[in-house]
Amino acid sequence: MRLFEVPATGSFLLTDDSAETSRAVTPGQHVETFSDIEDFKRKLRYYLENAEARGASLRRGLAARARQPYLRSDGRCPHRGPTTS
Repeated sequence: MRLFEVPATGSFLLTDDSAETSRAVTPGQHVETFSDIEDFKRKLRYYLENAEARGASLRRGLAARARQPYLRSDGRCPHRGPTTS
């Protein structure tokens, strides 16, 4: 859920890379991902030192969430696959 909630607040998100992340958002556009601890350290350092890059990512994430509501009118999350009952 943080993949949608964090960008929806206009905040920057650096999160682990996973298949779920790639299905839900566009890494490098709406959120930033890391693949291992060294990648995390490198990207953390970069984004802490580069407010403009961080701001660009959070603005794209916020805009994407504004275009695609978090919940559909029936209350279900549009980003999840079909549920099985």
